[in-house]
Amino acid sequence: MSEVSTFTIGGVDVLPYVQHKTLTLDKVANGRSVLRCKLNDPGETFVPDVRDEVVFALDGSTVFGGTVWDMEATMTVKAAVAGGARGYTYTLNCVDYAAFTDVVLINGIYGPADLIDMLDFITDNLALHGITLDGAQDTGPAIVAQGWEFLTTRQALDRLAQQTGWIWRISPTGELRMFDPTSVTAPTSIVDAVPGTSNEVQGLAWKKSLNGYSNVVWLRHGPEGATTIEETFTGDGVVDEFELGATFVNLPTTQTVNVVISATPAVQTLGLEADPGQWYINSALTHLVHTAGAYGSGDTVTLSYFAASPTNLQEIDATEYTAHGPFEVVVNDPNVLLNDEAQALVDGELRRRGGPYRTILMRTRIATITPLMSLPIVNAQLDLNDDFLVTETRLRHIAQFADDDLPSGVRHEFQWDITLVEGTEVSSWLNFFDRRR
Repeated sequence: MSEVSTFTIGGVDVLPYVQHKTLTLDKVANGRSVLRCKLNDPGETFVPDVRDEVVFALDGSTVFGGTVWDMEATMTVKAAVAGGARGYTYTLNCVDYAAFTDVVLINGIYGPADLIDMLDFITDNLALHGITLDGAQDTGPAIVAQGWEFLTTRQALDRLAQQTGWIWRISPTGELRMFDPTSVTAPTSIVDAVPGTSNEVQGLAWKKSLNGYSNVVWLRHGPEGATTIEETFTGDGVVDEFELGATFVNLPTTQTVNVVISATPAVQTLGLEADPGQWYINSALTHLVHTAGAYGSGDTVTLSYFAASPTNLQEIDATEYTAHGPFEVVVNDPNVLLNDEAQALVDGELRRRGGPYRTILMRTRIATITPLMSLPIVNAQLDLNDDFLVTETRLRHIAQFADDDLPSGVRHEFQWDITLVEGTEVSSWLNFFDRRR
């Protein structure tokens, strides 16, 4: 059992207005968490509105923070006489801070850089919605250059998750963090709990399916037809050529590049190997070459060129393929423009579609389990002995009764339905590609 210590909307305590058993909280990894409830206000003293800030806490711990996203107001009449008592019932859907990643765009080529720097770019775009980078954010893996062409910030975060195996979440107070899924463990474990005998576990089951499993992944990336790519390279005083991020087709119409040499901008000529200018594209069509040799340290060159599109990549899990035959999938994403980014994504997609993984379904009254935690479960009867990644939780208000020992005088009873996936690999809940079998 838990005590609601805070439930405010727009700074107003709404706990006295909550209609019995209407409050639910659905929290989903890689999706919007939604708090739903009905509020009764017979005295017409409180009027919620969209964009109002919502804070919901249990036992002193904030479990939901966000905003009212949509609402409906219904007038109720308490007395069947003219001028009789009236009131309003408000039906609210409230979303967490992650909803803002669906409405904020990011556009451009970012990186290569460490993960923490890529997240800085993203939180700069989200700052006006009160989202900041968590002070506990690790530096993280090195990220290849990313071509984000008018992606939502959620899509950009999902691409980083796909490439790194790290997962992201925004806390109830608006801090964004990406982390290794093995590094955040639940504050409890489920060890030899017998369903139905304690508040720990009231129900436990698992299921496994070949749905979503593949051992051969094709990625078709880039838009149909040639597309224009712009890349900027920085010299180190040693190398004289730079690898292109996409598959070269043809020179731009102007056949020039923009350079910055010793902090001075200039325009230089561009050609092919047979007819070079100050720069040229080599015969293998994979590198931009400085004709005069090593390019100065800190000097930059910006090249626009036509790239082939779409491009096909294939990755195979040879062991699974040999043991079970082909399970193939084609993934289409016209917004992936750079080859290194595409390779990282198809590698991650093959890992994600491995398995098949078990899904665990658990009913409990433990209030501290949230999505993207790693939860150890041991149950010999169901052959469970592993860490499982929490992907969904659903809170339901199932009872309330008087309790004079509490400041509010009311004790609330809640129940959680928990969904988990086997292991800690980013698996079938991360869906952001357009898929075609």
